Amino acid sequence: MKRECRGGIEFSNAVFEYLSFSFESVFKDILRSIKFDNSSFKLCPLVCGSLVEGLLTLKSDVDFALLIKGEPSDREMLIIRKFLSIFLKKTEPTLKKEFELKGFCHFSKFIRRSSRLMTPSRSNSASFRLLFYTFSRPLDVSSFTDILASREDIKQFKLTFIKQLIPYYRGIGFNIKEFWRATPKSLLKLIQLGINHAILMNVVNDSELIYLTSKNIFTKVNVLKEYLTNIDLEVLSEAIDVLLTLKELYRRHNMKRTSLKKLVTEGHITRDATRIIIKALRIASLLKSIY
Repeated sequence: MKRECRGGIEFSNAVFEYLSFSFESVFKDILRSIKFDNSSFKLCPLVCGSLVEGLLTLKSDVDFALLIKGEPSDREMLIIRKFLSIFLKKTEPTLKKEFELKGFCHFSKFIRRSSRLMTPSRSNSASFRLLFYTFSRPLDVSSFTDILASREDIKQFKLTFIKQLIPYYRGIGFNIKEFWRATPKSLLKLIQLGINHAILMNVVNDSELIYLTSKNIFTKVNVLKEYLTNIDLEVLSEAIDVLLTLKELYRRHNMKRTSLKKLVTEGHITRDATRIIIKALRIASLLKSIY
């Protein structure tokens, strides 16, 4: 049966709930037949990207990341790889058929060690890693085994991650001249990055910061209004709504890389809506310059 919600926060939450349920079911099945050694490691099942932001739409990829904190034995790594493979294979058909998504992104097939993600020598991708993994949401699974990271474990991982990588963080960039050649998907990402950058740089309370890293983009905009009172942040929410509508238009008509300029020429978007997007992008560009 097809889901009635076709995109946005409600749709993202429905997918999140299904992923949490599937992960817990598959992991419990694994534990019935296999036992782990008494190693000091934790598994952190996270979702990232548009699903966390509440921006997931039909035919999108699902960004799932399985992180390991600690050092499992070789035998345990084989078990974890087997589990991940089973989880992806059992879960993806429902994502495609019932939720009408593309499935898991290619990135989801690989296990990431938290120690390697924090290594300064890999700093060429520090900005991406910092934003991608910090602004993630742990799956909602019960604490039926101490192998799975608790909420406190996730909080400490994120705080350590930020501390380790922030010296190598170079922010984000955007050339407003490229606006007309961009697609709704890429413009949404730029606004998302600007908001997350501002959260990272302005929210100094650790508990509030970690709380916000797993919240949707509209919640984060509302919180930023309390910190940046001299900036019109409401236009960001307006632009996101416009771009989500355009993204659905792209999907229905298989428009793919059609530029925004062509959409305006063909009458798919009004000049007023275009002005809202441009203003939002300028604000996002301003946000990313705040340190």
